[in-house]
Amino acid sequence: MSNVIINRINKQSVLSFYKKIPLLLRETAEYYPNFAWWLSHKVVPQFFNNKRHIFVAYDKKEPVGFSICKTTSTESKLCTLWVKKDYRHNKIGNYLLHHSLYIMKRYSSLTPILTVPEFQVQTFMPFINSGLMQNRQNLVNYLSKSKAYDLSISRAFSL
Repeated sequence: MSNVIINRINKQSVLSFYKKIPLLLRETAEYYPNFAWWLSHKVVPQFFNNKRHIFVAYDKKEPVGFSICKTTSTESKLCTLWVKKDYRHNKIGNYLLHHSLYIMKRYSSLTPILTVPEFQVQTFMPFINSGLMQNRQNLVNYLSKSKAYDLSISRAFSL
């Protein structure tokens, strides 16, 4: 983590970041088949209306992780939290979560949530076991047709 920095994407850099995402997500493409459509039709337009916020973890100038969160009058949600495999278990996900939660608290009074596909639940067990996240409901993930869980994130979350 010593060389990794977290930056909030601004309006000048969003298109540059947008072009790099497909390269970043090659290893998870089977789980997010409509990710590019969602990004271009939902995230980018709402980003320019301050309803979506993006943080990127960089090692030197290479993106190694990112988070996308949504803050509207009806929802406060961590939409995406992703870290390259070679960079996992270095607290990068924790830092991205922390930055996203800060923004969600700042722009919304709603309890933040995160939808986690069943195959990824184990990754979030430390947060669940510590009480920082709680299972709100089971649902069917429309992207991969697998089971998923809505987790509420404690507003008291900190690193």
